[in-house]
Amino acid sequence: MKALRISLLALFALVIITVVAGAIFVATFDANRYKPEIENFVFAQFGRVFKINGNINLTLFPNIGADINRATLSDKDPKQTFVTIESSRVSVALLPLLSGQVLVDGLYIDGLSANVVRDKSGLLNFADLLNRFNRQDEPASPKSMPSHSETKGQPSSFQVDIASIVIANTRIHFNDVQNNVDLRIKDLNLKTGQISPRSSGKLELSANAESKSLALNVNIRANSEYKINLSDQKIDFNQLSAKVFGNWQDIKSIDTQTTLNLTADLTNAHYTLRSIKSELKAKVSDQAAEINFNIPKINVSSSTVSVEPSALTLSLNGAHRQIKSDLKLPAFTLANDQLNVKKIAARVSITDPAMGKVPLIIQTNSDLSLNTKSETLSLRLTGQLDDSPIKASIGLASFSKPTVTFDVAVDQLKLDRFEGVATTKDRVTADSKQSNQTNPQNLSNETLSPAVDLTGLKNLKLQRVKGKIYIGKLLFKGISLEQLKAEVALSQGKLSVSPHSAQLFGGKTTGGFTVDANTNQFTLKENVTDIKIESLLAALGKVPKVTGKGALALDLTSTGNTIKTLEQNLAGRVNIKLHDGTIKGIDIGAIINKVRAMLGKAPTQEGAGSGQTTFSDMTASATIQQGIVTNRDLNVKAPLFRLVGAGTVNIAQSTLNYLTKVAVVESSSGQGGKDLAVLRGITIPIKITGNLDKPQYIVDVASLAGELAKSQLGDKAQQEINKFVPGLGDALKGLFGR
Repeated sequence: MKALRISLLALFALVIITVVAGAIFVATFDANRYKPEIENFVFAQFGRVFKINGNINLTLFPNIGADINRATLSDKDPKQTFVTIESSRVSVALLPLLSGQVLVDGLYIDGLSANVVRDKSGLLNFADLLNRFNRQDEPASPKSMPSHSETKGQPSSFQVDIASIVIANTRIHFNDVQNNVDLRIKDLNLKTGQISPRSSGKLELSANAESKSLALNVNIRANSEYKINLSDQKIDFNQLSAKVFGNWQDIKSIDTQTTLNLTADLTNAHYTLRSIKSELKAKVSDQAAEINFNIPKINVSSSTVSVEPSALTLSLNGAHRQIKSDLKLPAFTLANDQLNVKKIAARVSITDPAMGKVPLIIQTNSDLSLNTKSETLSLRLTGQLDDSPIKASIGLASFSKPTVTFDVAVDQLKLDRFEGVATTKDRVTADSKQSNQTNPQNLSNETLSPAVDLTGLKNLKLQRVKGKIYIGKLLFKGISLEQLKAEVALSQGKLSVSPHSAQLFGGKTTGGFTVDANTNQFTLKENVTDIKIESLLAALGKVPKVTGKGALALDLTSTGNTIKTLEQNLAGRVNIKLHDGTIKGIDIGAIINKVRAMLGKAPTQEGAGSGQTTFSDMTASATIQQGIVTNRDLNVKAPLFRLVGAGTVNIAQSTLNYLTKVAVVESSSGQGGKDLAVLRGITIPIKITGNLDKPQYIVDVASLAGELAKSQLGDKAQQEINKFVPGLGDALKGLFGR
C-alpha cells in the first residue's frame, strides 16, 4: 500500500509539474516570433503578400489552439487586398493526436472579406492560386513515389474530425469587368455540425446579395440535415430547404422556397435529387405571379441527366387580366450532349374583360430537341389558338449570341378579340392624358401625342431572328385579310417584314416594311392592286373620303418617337389610280349648278363640303416632304365634267390648300346638262381649304371671269349668260374686250 501511495503521489506530482510546465510554456512562448516565417512561406509558395497584423495567441490545455487577429492576403498586385480576416480561432484536442487523429474542437472565422475580380479577358484574380494547388495535387512521378517496403510500418495518415465550423459576417465583392456586372455578397453566415469521415449534423446558411448592374437585392436562407460517409464517398442532404426573397429588376417582392433531398456519390460522380418542390411568388408590374413545379427525381452523372415526368404551373393575376398555364413534361434523358423530349403538353388560359367573356385558350403539343455541344435547339408544335389550328417550328443556334429561326402557320386569327386589350401602363397613360387635357395650357401638342417606344426592340438580346408567318384568314372589325404571308427578320435593332403579301378588300397587296429602333426610322413600300380604297382607309383608322377600286403605290419613310413627329417627318411618294368611285364631302355637280345659278354675285365662301362627287376615273401622284403632301397632276373624269387639280396637304395639322379646275363636257347632255350648255368649255376654279375632315370650298368668280374673257364666246356668251344671270354679261364687258 505504501508503494501504491508513493506511486500515486509521484503521478500527481508529475501531473502538477506537467500542468505548471505547460502553463509556463504558454505564458512564456511567443508565437508572434514566427509571423515573419509564416509570411515568407506564403510569399515563397504563392507569390502573395500575407500579413498577420494582430497577435497570435496560443492555448495548450485542454486543447491546443490558436487565435489570430486580423490577417490579410494580397492580390497579385501587392498594393491590392484579396482576402481579409478580422479574427479566426481553431483548437485541436491533444490526446487524440497521439492516436493519429486530428480532432478539431471548433473552427471559427469572423469578418472575412474577399475581392474577386474577373478581368476583360475572363481571367479571375485567384487563378494563379488554383494553378498552384493543382500542381501540388498532381501525383508524384514514379521515381519519387516511395516503395511498399518504405511505407510499411509507417503510421497511417491523420483522420480529421471537426466538431463544428462557424463562418460569420463574410463579405464578398465580385467585379466582373468582362460582363460589366458588380455583385456584393454581404452578411454571409455559415454554421455546420460535425465534419468527419462518418458524421451527421445540420447546416445553416444565410446571405444578402446586391447588384446595381443587375438591379438585384435578395436575401438567401438555406438549411439542411446532412450525413457524411467518406469511406463510401457519399454525402446525403435531407430536407434541404432554400428560401430567396427580395427584388430583381422588374420582379418585386420575390418570395420563393425550394425543398429537395440530395445524395452525392463522389466515387462515381453520381448525384440524385428527389422530391423536388418549388414555389415562387412575386409581383410583376401590376400582376401577382406564382410558379410551382414538382419533379419526383433527377439523376445526374458525368455524362447523363435523366428526369422523371414532371409538372409546372404558372399563374398571373392582375386587376384586368388573369393568366393560367400548365406544362407537363414526360420523362427524358440528356445524354452525350443530346436531349430529345416528345409530347410536351402545354395549356394557357387568358381571361381579360377586354377580350370578351370567353377565355382565350392556347393548347399545344410539342417535340423538343437540344444539343448542348453544338448549342442548337429545335421545337416543333401543333395545337389550337382560340379554336384555330396552329403549327410552328422554332430553331435556336448559339446560347451566348442567340440566332432564332421560325415558321408559324395559323388557320385563322381574330384580332377583334385583342382590340380592347391594354396594359395597366397604357391605361395609366391614357388616364393621365385625359386628366392633363383638362389643363391644356400645361401641355404641348408634342406632349399629348402618343409615344412610339422602340427601346424593347433595340435592347433585345437576340442577335438575329428570321422566319416566316402564314395566316389563312385574319379578321378585324369586319375586315378580312386572307392568305397573309410575311418574312420577318430582326438584327441589331432593325426589324424587317419583307416581303409580305395578302389578299384584302377584293384585291392584293405586296411590299415591305422596316423599323430601325436605333434611329426610330420607319420605311414602307407597298403596292396595292384591285383594292377597295374605302376599306383600306377604314382599316387604317381613317374616315374614307374617297371610294373606288384601283391601285395604290406607297414609298414612305419617317423618323420620330411620337406619332406627331412621325407625321411631321414623313417623306416619300404616292401614286393612285381609281375607277368607279366617289369623292365625299364635295358635290362638284352641285357646285357647277350654283355657278350657273348664282354667277355674278360676290365671291363668298360656299360653306362646308357636303354630298359627294361620282367619278369614272381618278389618277394622281404626290411627293411628301416633312409631312407636306404636294400634288400637281390630279385628274378626275366624270360623266358631267373633267377635273384637274394641284395643291398641298399638311398631314400633321390635318389641313389642305387645294385648287381644282372643273370643266363641263359634252357628255353632260341628258344629265341635266342642257341648262349648263352655256358653261360648256369654260373652266370653273374651285379653292378647297380648311380641315381634312370638314373642308371648305370657294368658287373663284374673278378667275372664272378671266376664263370667260379668254374664251371665244364673245357677245354670244354675254347674251347667253344674261339669260341665266341677268346683268352678269354686261358687268363683264370689260373682260370680254367689248
